Amino acid sequence: MGMLGRYEAHFYCDCCNDFMEVGEYETRSETVKNVKKFWLLRKDGVVLCEKCKEIENPTLIPEYSREGGAWNWKTHLKAQE
Repeated sequence: MGMLGRYEAHFYCDCCNDFMEVGEYETRSETVKNVKKFWLLRKDGVVLCEKCKEIENPTLIPEYSREGGAWNWKTHLKAQE
């Protein structure tokens, strides 16, 4: 008997709150490797999208002001229009 799990991850840019979803990879390292092709995952935990990673000193959104789940809901509603 065996089990096969797949990794899926959601990333939000800490500067502009853009969203990226990656999934269907066999391992965590494969998932992170593919995200790093486009986005910057800094060692201090900051995540920056393609656009914001090019900014010299990006202004980060305060953690309490980030939309997170609300962003997903807004995107879902727009898709239904």
